Amino acid sequence: MTFQASINQIRKGQLGANYFLVGTERYLRQQLQDALIDQVDQAGSFEVSRFDLNDTELAAILDEADAFSFFADKRVVLIDNAQILVSSSKVKVDDQDQKRLLAYLADPNPASLLIWICDSNQVDKRKKLTKAFQAQAKWVDVAPLDAKGMGAYLQAYLKESSLQISREGLEELRMRVNDDLTLAMAELHKLAQYSNQGKPITLEVIKDLVPRSLETDVFSLSQAVLKRKLSQAVQIYQDLLLAKHEPVALHALLVSQFRLLIQVKLLGHQGYQQAEIAQQLGVHPYRVKLALETVRRLDLRQLYDFYHALAEADFQLKQGIGVKEIQFDLLVSRYMTGSP
Repeated sequence: MTFQASINQIRKGQLGANYFLVGTERYLRQQLQDALIDQVDQAGSFEVSRFDLNDTELAAILDEADAFSFFADKRVVLIDNAQILVSSSKVKVDDQDQKRLLAYLADPNPASLLIWICDSNQVDKRKKLTKAFQAQAKWVDVAPLDAKGMGAYLQAYLKESSLQISREGLEELRMRVNDDLTLAMAELHKLAQYSNQGKPITLEVIKDLVPRSLETDVFSLSQAVLKRKLSQAVQIYQDLLLAKHEPVALHALLVSQFRLLIQVKLLGHQGYQQAEIAQQLGVHPYRVKLALETVRRLDLRQLYDFYHALAEADFQLKQGIGVKEIQFDLLVSRYMTGSP
């Protein structure tokens, strides 16, 4: 079930006994939890229990779910790190606990509402428990939105909140938060306070009030290098050094960024679409969108050459060879002039 379909059901008072939230988008996850608790609150008294499956035995959680409260009409049980359906999970379910959980899903306590929070975008669909959750619980996808879904969500929010932001301003906001919905909504709430003072939200306001993430600056740095804008690339790098970012860490991020560009280029040539590439590489769809736009007109050899030069510089930095603060300047200068 999609996030929006689930929210619509909840707002109509159509509540399930078990909700399994699968995905890493924190904002959507919190919105759904808040909507559930609001509905339970409207129906009568309730109490909330919270457990972490990394620290608590599944049997203890099911004991809590089975119990009736003497002081409230409903008990909401939140279960963090419910990675029991993920193949690589450290949380293992033995046969006895699995049998008991399957029985509970088939016949849940009507006085309890369980919210299972799986902080992963992928689960093992072959598992017996996965099939049981999908069939007998409210299975809600809260994975990161793709670029189109992100745009639609933000536009709907702006319309509902009457917050006026120019198209250019919204694009700048999305770029600065790497299309991370959780970060975007936090910034929009701050911008709403600014707007309440009667001030319009212009592109300049976005640039002044919304900080750039390190990942965004590294992407801009890679763009300047690929476009052979030497002075711009050096300026961005020096600004990052002034912001107390270590050269070793910056080089490692650049190596990672160029590796992503190469991977996206190769997968694109194999016919993979944006969402498929994001899933294959395990990165945010927006990063893939920007990478696809970047590599569209670039030669693969050009990417490989700079990637290998970066990797060599990264090795030298970690070995303490040369002056670390000027390694990048030398590297970019050689790359742009074609020197060995």
